[in-house]
Amino acid sequence: MLAALALAACSRSGGSTPAAQETGKGEETEANATAATGQAIANLPPMPDPASDKRPDKVKLADFLDRIEAGQASLAAADATVIRNARTALQAGDERAARIALAGYRAEIGRELAALPQPPLLAGCYAPAKTPADSAAAGAEAMLADRRDGAAGAVGTGARPMALADFGPLATTISETAPADALKADLAQARSAAAVCVEARSRASAARSTSSSALSGQGTAPTSEQSLGAPARSPGPGPFAQPAQQPPAPAQPRKPGFLDRFRRVFQ
Repeated sequence: MLAALALAACSRSGGSTPAAQETGKGEETEANATAATGQAIANLPPMPDPASDKRPDKVKLADFLDRIEAGQASLAAADATVIRNARTALQAGDERAARIALAGYRAEIGRELAALPQPPLLAGCYAPAKTPADSAAAGAEAMLADRRDGAAGAVGTGARPMALADFGPLATTISETAPADALKADLAQARSAAAVCVEARSRASAARSTSSSALSGQGTAPTSEQSLGAPARSPGPGPFAQPAQQPPAPAQPRKPGFLDRFRRVFQ
């Protein structure tokens, strides 16, 4: 009974018991670890401006989608940390630990918003991936903005001690699965559109290779007559070939002369 009264008094005065202090230290360490994960993502070199990004569509689309997915993974870790630490601290009446957890969470949200990439400009075969990529970027930004506002509301102005009820709206926002599911669907659709382009390019390359092989093999492939053992035809005469000798024509009978006719008269 005395221990319960002491805990209540510490809660009203903003203090904490030794056990709560240890809990707060552990939560602060875990919050720092989660923040470090988000910081690593935020430290990635920013994507080029879409208007000046000269990389192939395949490369810049993959870069964009990978960054969105990495940001979502970091956000999920931050959500789990703040739900566990802030709620546990508020249930124990440790307002200081709850504020530490929420401060780390708000810093993580700020890093995620700053590192959020803009969707790339796509054309040609990759143009169908533009719409789901834009939708994914908008969905990720909306999720982060809702959490930023919820964390600010939970902290309040400090005019009164923070209560577990103050954490309720943020916990509700975090527990909603529809925005995350819609974002995953957009990412999957964009990757599917990219896969179609890669497959089409692979088929076209294979067709060109087959055509080239067929053309290069025409000069050495035997003809149907040669494959059946037919005698090879001799090539025609070249431009400098000698004309073939013709057989001598038969001798024409000699026309009888005057003496021949005279002899015939006296025969």
